[in-house]
Amino acid sequence: MVANKTAKCSALLKLFYTKTKSKTNEAIKFNVKELVFLKLENEEENGNLQDFIDYVICLEGQEINEVLHSVILKNNKFSNELNKNTIYKVVNKLLKEEYEPFLENIRLWKKEHINGDYSTFGRVFSSTFSLLNNQDVLGSIVQKFMDDSDFEDYFIEENVSTEKTERENFCYKVNKLNKKTCEEWLAHLDKRYSTRENSILGESKIAELKEYLLSNIIQKSNDFEIINYYYTLKSKHKDNEDISIINFEIYKAKESLSQRCWQPLTPKQLLYVAKRDKLPIETEKQLHKLMMRKLPEIQELLKVNRTVLNRLWHLNDETPIHKSENEISDEIKELLIPLLNKIIVNREVQVFKGEKSGLGSADFQIDAFNKRGDQITVIVEAKGDFHRREIKKSMQTQLKDNYLDRNPSNHGIYLVYFTKEYKRGEIATHQKATTFFEQQANKLSTNGHQIKSFVLDITFAQE
Repeated sequence: MVANKTAKCSALLKLFYTKTKSKTNEAIKFNVKELVFLKLENEEENGNLQDFIDYVICLEGQEINEVLHSVILKNNKFSNELNKNTIYKVVNKLLKEEYEPFLENIRLWKKEHINGDYSTFGRVFSSTFSLLNNQDVLGSIVQKFMDDSDFEDYFIEENVSTEKTERENFCYKVNKLNKKTCEEWLAHLDKRYSTRENSILGESKIAELKEYLLSNIIQKSNDFEIINYYYTLKSKHKDNEDISIINFEIYKAKESLSQRCWQPLTPKQLLYVAKRDKLPIETEKQLHKLMMRKLPEIQELLKVNRTVLNRLWHLNDETPIHKSENEISDEIKELLIPLLNKIIVNREVQVFKGEKSGLGSADFQIDAFNKRGDQITVIVEAKGDFHRREIKKSMQTQLKDNYLDRNPSNHGIYLVYFTKEYKRGEIATHQKATTFFEQQANKLSTNGHQIKSFVLDITFAQE
């Protein structure tokens, strides 16, 4: 078979390959060797070699891959005898057919120095991201980036773009990486590039890549642990605009995670809930305890359901503004009613806002009737932290002195709507506020009165 005529008789060679694969393989190997030799001796034969390889690429089979692999790589380095386009065509074929010896080459490159040939290896690695799902090989590429900072910089510059089409294309590639690899690469990038411009707050290509990796981690997470990444970022950047951006990212992440992280209760948990929820409410203490168990459920609902949380705010194109204390209490009432009706079996529980039984302006009165028909009551005083002059005093002046001291009920709850009104001080964070009001409630629980506090975080970036 004459080599320079073979490329022009592709249909005939394909027929030979189909009918007599073994002999045709031998002929192909012979012609490739001859063409490589002739190319070394005579530069004019280069075109014939390129044409022949272009045709052979169309044939399937590991024997063909073996031939092509031997042509493009020598001692784990790309041949200088072929033009780059021919090498890339062969690489794509080997990747599509997952030719294991070539995959092993990629693994070995993790340990070898590229010697500045970033263009070739960058394009090969980009193709690998596109065509391969092998996590071991993809992980080797990422490890190469982390070990060779100059090559990593080159690859990011060439492959990460703010253009929508290109960005979506590379995002698709990054999405193939498993969660662990993404976490390791993100931690590496954070260590190398720690400035604001290179964080998700910035607009650099590094910032874009970090966003891709974060998005992939979130999509592959089965818990809310990744949210801590945003809180760490929040602790480093105090500008109000930055905080707003991070808060919005936290909301988006929680919204995404909440759709996947729900898990059904185990039989043991279901049995516990069934027994717990059928306990009869006979005393104020039991009703008091029940309420303190239900308020965290409302908190969890606000965390996972943006629609419910939105009802507590006036939303506009700029900065959300919390609703008034009365409006928020109206919404909380609507959330409490179904929770209590489901929990207290065959008992009537009324939750309402407004005046009743001489309580004046108490925000909530929770009523139940025990087996004897006696009414038992827990009083709830709600206060937003935006009432700066009253928030730290009202537990005593309103709940204890006005309502509990002057009425039969001895059990009260001080419910704080936390909007992060305070930027500093003892109630500046949700945790600080929780501790502050718990200590105050314990101090005021005297003369038979039992007071509990609950700080309900109604912000969009709940701690």
